[in-house]
Amino acid sequence: MNTTYIKYNAMSWLKCIALLLILAIVAPIDLDAAPKRKTKKKKFTTQELENMFLTFDWGGGLYTYTYDVKGDGAKSMKPGGTFNVCFQQFFYSGMGYGLGLGASYYGAATTFSALEEVTVTDEWAHSYDPEFTEYYGKPESYTYRTYFNSVAERQHLVQLEVPIMAMYKLKNMTEMWDLTVGLGVRIGVPLMKKYKLTDGLYETRGYYESTGVEYSGLSQHGFRAVSDAKTGKSNLNPVTASLCLDAGCNYHWTRNKTIYFGLYFSYCVTNVAKSTSSGIVSVDDQSYNGVLGSQLVDKAHLMGAGAKVQLCLDFVRVQSLFKGRGSSRKINARSKRSVRSMF
Repeated sequence: MNTTYIKYNAMSWLKCIALLLILAIVAPIDLDAAPKRKTKKKKFTTQELENMFLTFDWGGGLYTYTYDVKGDGAKSMKPGGTFNVCFQQFFYSGMGYGLGLGASYYGAATTFSALEEVTVTDEWAHSYDPEFTEYYGKPESYTYRTYFNSVAERQHLVQLEVPIMAMYKLKNMTEMWDLTVGLGVRIGVPLMKKYKLTDGLYETRGYYESTGVEYSGLSQHGFRAVSDAKTGKSNLNPVTASLCLDAGCNYHWTRNKTIYFGLYFSYCVTNVAKSTSSGIVSVDDQSYNGVLGSQLVDKAHLMGAGAKVQLCLDFVRVQSLFKGRGSSRKINARSKRSVRSMF
């Protein structure tokens, strides 16, 4: 073995290790010795703080699903509501924006009578009859039919939502009032999504083309009548997107509190129901899966319409709450607005 080569490589490794040790020791010292940059935090003016708001709103009205059920069905829209906490900021032009976090409840009810058919391949049909299977072949397909007779289903949805709004405030409408309009989107994530079968009867049967017979009343084969109340999770997509519009008036209650009264409307532009090829009733275990996402409902959307009230605290007030002291500012005695406020 070449000892000169080994000695040369060993010296090279020792030099690299020594260099790394020097850098590890010297570099932190140089960093400490270097002048540290002072990062200045942006300090908002009082006027800017008075036009930044923390808002809490409660709303109620018609918060429901909208969809069409194939066959003979009737839908009933149900009331719901929403609660949101938002940050809003307005500029001198009157334009502004809002961003927040909230939750909404949606409800609906459906009563329907329909026939649902699913083609099923039966591996064991007529396996006891060799002549039959030899003539018709194996496996055999049959039609799994579910007859729904005035079945009533109730849907419930609680959704976490993120509203993102572009807003405009009409300045100095009157001494105590002004007008605000907003347009934006609400991104939603379902938290609680369930259905409840409350009334009605459905029956499963099997039609075999080879015999021309529709079999019923054979529970061992999954052909039976069911009238039990059932609950489960609705088959919904994990994310929704809704367009929303609201408009209302702000009443300047005190120098740092504003009450907003308005109307709102939202409509989900994405399909809430997850597309699936399965039926309302599963062939395998005869479990009830709900209308949404089944073959009877292709598309479903969310809609909300109603009224809301909102408490708006400007950030001078918010800062005083956290600092534990009152805010000092000059107030217009006639309108209870700050004389520095743009609105």
